Amino acid sequence: MITVDNAIKNGRWLLFWVPIFILFGTAGLFACVFLYLIAGDIIWVNVMCSLLILFLPAILSILYYFYMLPRWRIWAFSNVRNVHELKQRAILGQIYPKDDSFLWRFEIKNEEQKQQIEELDKKFALPDVFVEDYNMPFETSYSYSKIENAFYLPCTIGAAFGGITIVLHREYFVSILLLLGSGMFGFMAYKRMSAGGPVLTISNDGITTKEDGFHAWCDIKNEQIFFVSAGRASYFGLSFEVNGESVKMKLSELTGLSSYKIDHVLRTYRGRYETSKSERT
Repeated sequence: MITVDNAIKNGRWLLFWVPIFILFGTAGLFACVFLYLIAGDIIWVNVMCSLLILFLPAILSILYYFYMLPRWRIWAFSNVRNVHELKQRAILGQIYPKDDSFLWRFEIKNEEQKQQIEELDKKFALPDVFVEDYNMPFETSYSYSKIENAFYLPCTIGAAFGGITIVLHREYFVSILLLLGSGMFGFMAYKRMSAGGPVLTISNDGITTKEDGFHAWCDIKNEQIFFVSAGRASYFGLSFEVNGESVKMKLSELTGLSSYKIDHVLRTYRGRYETSKSERT
C-alpha cells in the first residue's frame, strides 16, 4: 500500500506536468521545423507548419492525458486504502474529472482495464480510516499572500497618479476608469493590510476565520474544500456548517495553500478530534 500523498504526487507528474511538457515541447519543436522549412513562396509549407504548431501539440497532450488517466487510476486506487480522500484530492488537484464530467467519455482504456475499474469501485463502499500525520502541528494558520500585498499597493498609487494626470488632459472617461481601478486596488490593499494576523486557522480544537471567529469541531458539520470553475475567475474555497448556517470563504488569496493539500490538513484535524472523542467515550 502507498500513501495518498505519494499517489497524488505521482498523478500530478503524470497527468499535469507531462502533458504540459508535451504541449510546449512539441510546440517548440514544430516552431523550429517551421523556421527551417520556410521557403518563400511555398505557401502550403507555411500553412501546414502553422497548423502543426497550432493544433498537433494540444492534440498530443490531450491524447496522452486520456491514455494515462485510466492507468494511473488503476494503479493509485489499487494501492491506496483511503480511496475517498484520494479521489477528492485528485479532483481538487485538477488531475481527475468529477463523476458527472463529460471528460470521462474520452478516457482511452481496453476491456481489461474497464473490468479492473469496475472492481475498484467496490472499494468505495468502505469508509476511509484516519491516518495520523505526525508532521502536522497543533494548529496551522494562513494569511494573505505577501506577494499580492506588494502588488496591490503600487497598482493603487500608479492608477491614481495616472487618473489624475489624464484628468489634466481632459480625457475624463479614461481617468474615471483609472480612478475606479485605483479604488479597487486600494480596497484590496487595505483589506490585506488591516487583516493583521492569520485569516484562517485550523487546529485540533476547531476552525477560526477572520470574519466568523472560532468554531469548535463539535459544532462543525460537512466541512469541505470546493472548487469553482469560472475561467480566469476560478477559485477554491472552504465551506462548513455551524448550527444550521453555512460558512464559506475563498482560499486562493492565502499564502501556502493549494486546494488538494489543504484538504489533507482539514481531514487530519477532523480525524484527530474524532479520535480523541472516541477515546474519551
